[in-house]
Amino acid sequence: MLAAIYYGPREMLEAWDWYMDWLFDHKVGEFLEASTTQEMLTQHGPRKWAIEKSISEISRATTMSEKRVSKCLLRLKRKGSVSNDGGKWKIVLR
Repeated sequence: MLAAIYYGPREMLEAWDWYMDWLFDHKVGEFLEASTTQEMLTQHGPRKWAIEKSISEISRATTMSEKRVSKCLLRLKRKGSVSNDGGKWKIVLR
């Protein structure tokens, strides 16, 4: 009984996070992943750089409202997938 009470809300929140990612966040993430430079050869090996995009640019490209895009970006930032720099967002390349 105590395990159901303890694990119930956690599983519900994990399911909610999964649905948000499945429905909305992946579109924003995929757009930002596609917004990178072509791979270039440097002295440290091949490398590519992320191109920063504004919320309005992401909104137009994904056909979602700016409010929804900003919430998606905040969730992705919590996961460590994106970063922002003065209003511009970019994918974190690993």
